[in-house]
Amino acid sequence: MTDQIDLIERGLKVLRSSPAGQVLVEDVPGLLEILYELNDYQRGATPELARILGTNPSLLNKILRGGHIDTSIAVAVADRILTHLKSQREYTATVEGSDDDTDVIIPSPPPKEFTVRAVEWKVLVQTDELEDNINDVVRLIGEVIEHANTSNLPPDERALTEIERAQLIAVLETALAILKTPMIEIGLLKKAATMLKRAAAKAVEKQVENAFAFTAGFAAGKISNFLPHL
Repeated sequence: MTDQIDLIERGLKVLRSSPAGQVLVEDVPGLLEILYELNDYQRGATPELARILGTNPSLLNKILRGGHIDTSIAVAVADRILTHLKSQREYTATVEGSDDDTDVIIPSPPPKEFTVRAVEWKVLVQTDELEDNINDVVRLIGEVIEHANTSNLPPDERALTEIERAQLIAVLETALAILKTPMIEIGLLKKAATMLKRAAAKAVEKQVENAFAFTAGFAAGKISNFLPHL
């Protein structure tokens, strides 16, 4: 934690000593590296990261893409990162240094890290039937992602929370990428099917987003039926 704070502080010094205009993200110590780590190494800024840093996801995405950005944007995001890291250090010190937690107000810890572990890679033996199955799964996953991204309901009325939606989309987008390669990771696809089933069940339970529920459930079934034949 202290190393990250020192690194982003150096980055801020570099930014504040830079002339007005644009700066290359990769030239700012710690900025891209720490932001990627906070974002669980995903390419697009998650809603949770935007909430933690208290900034707009579009600003974070400009940095995550790399290349040249406005110096003012880099300064603003680096400053938010520094504030967040310092708050986490204070949280750790408070917990470790307190003998009587009844007299201490402890802030909420960061959310549990979301991970999907690789289980088994399989090389695909291409057949017409296999190709048709893969095309069906790819199409359905694409439809689920579209439904998840285009809901017009208020956040508190949707089937999934913002974090759940972001995690589902991340897993499905990764599954799409894997399905286009000659090898498939079984664990990821099983995780995708499980998450799709849960998402569909939540939508049915809340009686919202019927099209999303139907497509997610159908996609989960397709993946579950598809896997034993690999």
